[in-house]
Amino acid sequence: MYSLSRIAFKIYKGNKGMVITAIVTITISVMLIINMLSLTKNATRIMTDELFQQYGNMNLSVSMADHRGIDNQLFQQIKRQPNINEVARVVVGNLEIANGYQIYALGLDNTELSKSRYKYTKDIGSDQVIINKGLADFLDVSISDIVLINNTRFQVVEILNNINESSSIPDFAMIHIDTYLTFIMEEMVATYLMIDIFDEVESVALADRITSFNDNVEVDIFIHNEEITRNLDMINAYVIILSFIAIMICGLLLISNFQTFLYQYRKQFSLIRAIGGSVKQSFKIIFLQSLMLSLTGVFFGLVFSYIFHNLLQNKLGEILINKQFEYSFVLVDALKIAFVVFIIIQLFMLIPVMKYSRILPLEIVRENEELDVKGNVSKILGYISLVFSMIFFLYGVYFAGLESTGFGILSAVVFMVGVYLVFPYYIKEILLFIMPGIRKVFGNASFVALKNVIPQVKKNSIIILSISLLVALSIFGGTILNTISKNNENYLKSQYKLDLMLTAREGYGMKINHAFYEDLMEITSIRNILPYSIMHSLFYKNDDKIKTLSYSLMNFDGMASVGIINENSNHRENNGIIVTVEFAEQNNLSIGDKIYVMPSYNFNRSIDTITVDDNFNSLIINGIYENIDYRQVVMVGIDWENDFYINEFTIIDKILIGTYDLNQTIADLENLRRKYPNIKWSTLEEALETSNDMLNQRWKLLTISITAILIGLIIGSQNMMINNILNKRIEYAILRTLKVNRGKLINIILTQVLTFNFIGVVLGGIIGIIISNILTICEGRYFSSIDFTVLWYVILMLVFSNLLIFIPFGSRLAKGSIATELKG
Repeated sequence: MYSLSRIAFKIYKGNKGMVITAIVTITISVMLIINMLSLTKNATRIMTDELFQQYGNMNLSVSMADHRGIDNQLFQQIKRQPNINEVARVVVGNLEIANGYQIYALGLDNTELSKSRYKYTKDIGSDQVIINKGLADFLDVSISDIVLINNTRFQVVEILNNINESSSIPDFAMIHIDTYLTFIMEEMVATYLMIDIFDEVESVALADRITSFNDNVEVDIFIHNEEITRNLDMINAYVIILSFIAIMICGLLLISNFQTFLYQYRKQFSLIRAIGGSVKQSFKIIFLQSLMLSLTGVFFGLVFSYIFHNLLQNKLGEILINKQFEYSFVLVDALKIAFVVFIIIQLFMLIPVMKYSRILPLEIVRENEELDVKGNVSKILGYISLVFSMIFFLYGVYFAGLESTGFGILSAVVFMVGVYLVFPYYIKEILLFIMPGIRKVFGNASFVALKNVIPQVKKNSIIILSISLLVALSIFGGTILNTISKNNENYLKSQYKLDLMLTAREGYGMKINHAFYEDLMEITSIRNILPYSIMHSLFYKNDDKIKTLSYSLMNFDGMASVGIINENSNHRENNGIIVTVEFAEQNNLSIGDKIYVMPSYNFNRSIDTITVDDNFNSLIINGIYENIDYRQVVMVGIDWENDFYINEFTIIDKILIGTYDLNQTIADLENLRRKYPNIKWSTLEEALETSNDMLNQRWKLLTISITAILIGLIIGSQNMMINNILNKRIEYAILRTLKVNRGKLINIILTQVLTFNFIGVVLGGIIGIIISNILTICEGRYFSSIDFTVLWYVILMLVFSNLLIFIPFGSRLAKGSIATELKG
């Protein structure tokens, strides 16, 4: 007399292949879902780390709108506020360093907040200085050497690495704040304050309290920085959709592989009932089987998740980027996911048993042998989902505002659901359409192979859908990095309109020097020169209101020669200017209109003292362009020849240089630096190379994770197809009785497998492109930079693995006993 547990175990022993494929499916699904969660957290952590690299532990900064500095009374008021962990004082300005050069200088205390923000480690003494490597090389000094700052001797205690070699990064020196204050002799304790708070949620409330102390106080909340928030939203949106796709694939893997189990269970259930077994006994047998299966699969899923995590995060990180990632394996989260998957599998397998306990064994057999799924409910729901996806997309583009990314995610997810609900109803038509071509190219055996698939095409559609999701994941994942890279490249190209960008080492620009211009123009390898001044402000009379606007001095002729502005227009004519489209639309202006302005001379006069009756000068708009300046915030451009707007504060921010021969120009600039040692430059190629290196370092973990997940999903999809072929062993045995030899049987199997792959690749490619563009259009109003490189790798891996697996698999089936196979 066998116990129920022994009966359950013996049934398993008789179906080893089915048991192994089901355990592998559960293992892969648990492992992928856990690691998608890890990827989600790590991707967000990457962005958070980038935020820390920029701002350290600083949550808020406090400064004065009139640039007068913060006095001790305000400083003490702020320090007494609740929820503040640490307050650091900073003084910013220019000091005179060796050889009479003005250098960008910082006065800092030795708080942990200051060190996290400015990335230094040594405490700064009253007679000590920290400088960057670029300045150290320029001054030819090293640690412990002495440098003169404002005619005072300072010892170098630390040299910080340059962020990159970009000309836009100034050289700097950092001294103790108390020493700095003795140089400037002003009644203040800091230029601005940095604040680290305990609870970031309270940052807005704290900012409101601080601004209430003084009407002239300005507070910046860095966790709410628009660019940072947009980047975090972007990467979170990508990872959410990646996670959704991966979970959908895992769900399809489970459904496909458990179709065989449900078939076997229903058959066992009917047989046990037919020989007199009770409903309770049948239920216990199947419960024990599903319990052993689920526990085994979930256990191995947890184990391999841990192994995968450590191998991926640590070993591959060391090998590929010489860096060990510090992302820990979250065991609690992994156990939660494993438990949820375990419950879902149990419900998936036991609910049908509870349903069939109320009907006769013969009726169970009849339902079990039905060829296909009936009804159009899924089709109707699919079309409704597609309609809602379009509604969410349009709302996200035109009405959602700051919530547009969320509506983009919703639209993409609902779109995928709609497609996968509708698509199974059209697979039959697709197969009928391609069958004549298959017959002509591959012969009658392949034609019969596809014809045999059609009666159960909706059940087999799970394989196609899983492959399409795999392809969609590859395209979408590749698009993440490619879009980020392209956006970064476009930004750099907007900065480097020409071959070189030249600045001064002081960081605040170069004072106008005609001798320097003359020497620069004498370099024969230089094609054109575009000097841009720093941003200045104008008082602008708009009807009965006084506003301020930003302007920069530019070289209109040079800009026209390189196509930045229209070459056929004389933009300088009649005191002419150029403006941005945004400025023109905000003020309802067009070409030929006049605007009335007054130079602010760096706000020597307050806007409150300006009236509409003051003496304003007229400027005529001779050009309106989307962007007129590499900074993309300047609203008005004035030509250098209009010297009325050149004053003591007018200095050059950057000079863009176009060359006939880049290498020769660099050599000539090296010679010129002997005369003007404070100049430095960088090329677009150098900036792109540095930027790409930084991006590769930053997103290497994401790349490795997506690649590893894709490999896992490919293994899972192959396991699904193996299980599908095992379900059709009787069909293949019947074909063998009709003189189908080994070669033809392999041909039939490969035809079915490769056809499923082909349809899945096409469908997945279309879905991947569409959801990528849905998200980028909603998020940033631009089309995705689709990267098909990953797709080609996935296709090659699919084809190679199909040939590697299914040729030997088909050969083994062809060698088996026909009689044994027909017994099932």
